[in-house]
Amino acid sequence: MATGEERGQFVGHQDAVVSIDLSSDGRLLASGSKDKTARLWTVATRRQLLALDHPDEVRSVSLSHDASVVATGCADGKVRLWSARDGQLLKQLDDHTGPVHCVAFAPKGDILATAGEDKTIRLWDVKIGPGEARP
Repeated sequence: MATGEERGQFVGHQDAVVSIDLSSDGRLLASGSKDKTARLWTVATRRQLLALDHPDEVRSVSLSHDASVVATGCADGKVRLWSARDGQLLKQLDDHTGPVHCVAFAPKGDILATAGEDKTIRLWDVKIGPGEARP
C-alpha cells in the first residue's frame, strides 16, 4: 500500500522546475526548468547525469520509450532531441512559431507530439535508432 512518504529530492536547478518525466522502467527522471536547462537524473541515487543547456526556458521534457532520447520544448520555439547517453544534440525541430509548451513521445517512441503557443499540435516521425532522428 502507498504510504505517501517522500522518497527523495532532486536538487540542482537554479530556477523553477516546470516539467518532469519518468522513464518507463522508473530508473531515470528528466526535468525542465526556467533556468534554461533540462537535466537527466538517476532515480535510485538522485544523481544528475546530464545538464542540457538551452537559449531560453525549457517548458517541457519527455523521455523516449527506451529512455535513449530526451525531447525538450523550449520558450524559443524549438524542439530538441538529445542523446540521453552523452547529451549530444541529435536534432532540432524548428516549425513552431512560438514557445513550445508540451512534448510527448508515443509509447513505441516513433512519434513525438508537440504543442505550442502558436496554437498548433504537431506530430513528428522520429524513428530513433543509432544516431537517427527524422522529423
